[in-house]
Amino acid sequence: ETIQRNRLIQEEIRELEDWLMDRERETFLDDGSIFYHEQFRERLEQYQRLQTELTLKEHTLRTLIDRNRQDGTQPSLELTQYLDTLVSNWSGLQKKVDSKISLYSELHKLHDELKELLYQENAWLDALQNRIFTPVNHNADAQEASEELDTIERFIKAHPKVNYERIFEISDRLQTIKVSIPTINSQVSQFQLRWDQLHEDVLKRVHTLNAQLSDYQQLGKQIVDMVEWMNHTDTILNSRLRDDVYASDVPSEADKLTVEFNQYDSFLRAIEDKIHALRIAGKHDAARRLDQQFVVIKNQFNQLKNKFRQFQKPSDFEPKYAKMRQILLDVEQNFYTLEIRSDDPDVVHNQLEHCLKLYKTLSDIKSDVEYVIRIGRSIVEKGQVDEASDLTRQIDQLKASYNNLGSRVSTARNQLDSVERHLRKFRKEYSHIHEWFVKADHEIRKIENKPVSKNNREEVDWIRTTRNDIKKLEANFEILSNLERSIQKDTERPLPGLHERISELKRQVDQLDRRLKDRSDIVE
Repeated sequence: ETIQRNRLIQEEIRELEDWLMDRERETFLDDGSIFYHEQFRERLEQYQRLQTELTLKEHTLRTLIDRNRQDGTQPSLELTQYLDTLVSNWSGLQKKVDSKISLYSELHKLHDELKELLYQENAWLDALQNRIFTPVNHNADAQEASEELDTIERFIKAHPKVNYERIFEISDRLQTIKVSIPTINSQVSQFQLRWDQLHEDVLKRVHTLNAQLSDYQQLGKQIVDMVEWMNHTDTILNSRLRDDVYASDVPSEADKLTVEFNQYDSFLRAIEDKIHALRIAGKHDAARRLDQQFVVIKNQFNQLKNKFRQFQKPSDFEPKYAKMRQILLDVEQNFYTLEIRSDDPDVVHNQLEHCLKLYKTLSDIKSDVEYVIRIGRSIVEKGQVDEASDLTRQIDQLKASYNNLGSRVSTARNQLDSVERHLRKFRKEYSHIHEWFVKADHEIRKIENKPVSKNNREEVDWIRTTRNDIKKLEANFEILSNLERSIQKDTERPLPGLHERISELKRQVDQLDRRLKDRSDIVE
């Protein structure tokens, strides 16, 4: 009976040992790296189920131990060894399971903590981003820039870096124990990039705000300097006007004041631009504060400019205007000399030379005419003359007269140049035909004065060659006619002498051809 009992116990021990081995093998087979967060729950539930099974099987193990010791008999040494091994394996598996449950419980908590920390830190980064990128934060004045700097500094100091450090502590811990979830890794990486970028943006914004503060401090100093300059300049101008001293009397002083007025004009425009930019950006309080200062100095500056205009009134305007008007009148009165009435290129060349002198006269006085026009309009704009409309009319007439004469002289120059070139070509072409005619006429006269000799081969060949040359002269006469038409087109009037010279020369050549034909009929 004891043997039978021991055999049954031994079989149950073996069955329980096989169960333990199967569970350990099955359970720890798929216990590698974690790549998605559901694995935390799956593995935790897996080990919790095994823990439950172990708890349920624990009763079986204790029953086997008790049965080996029952009836007061001496326990079997062999069974006792088996049971000791079983208990050892049981305890080992139990510890592993407990350890895994503790591990995955911790990992699950770390994962949840990491997600919560990322949510909190990203929410803080959202708030930080809104503070440094909200449009109304730009174009602030000194007061608002200072307030924003304080706000950013307090906002960053009030947020400890412990959560940031904890995020990477947990991330490193998970990576160490082969937890590599792509989504959470991506979130951590994006958080790191965003944290670094936004803190870099904070530095840039702080730098911008500090620059704005510096700009406004500089602006304040420039306004104070301008007020001091206006007070000093007002004293100087009052003294000059009281003593009837004007800009032309003290040119270096006037030039210096002109530069300074221009500089402060630009300065005031810059302030206006800044006020406009503040209003567009919705910074109405800042715009109002700056505009209050601007209105005061602008009014004082305008009053000072009125005094400066009186001081600038030129003393040389009237003499220069009269001189320019007379020169233009002289050019107008000499314009008739440019009319082309001769077909002599040398005469036209002299006209061209005269035209170039008129052109040079207009070119030489261009700057003076522009000066008179500019000063005249300036006098009108600045209210430095009583009859502004009369002066405006005179300046307009002077400008129109100069432009009209300039256009007419330029046209005449081009016309004379073209006509001269065509006339010289005409003269050259005409001379070529005429010289040929004179030579041919001389030869035929000698032949005509000799006795007629039939079949004189030399005479016959010369007549034939000369008549062929006459035919070729048709092209030369066509060139002359074309040149005549071009000249008439340029001059816009006929020059009868050209046509008469062409006709007479053509008549002479035609007559020569008839004489040659008559002689040819005789000698052949």
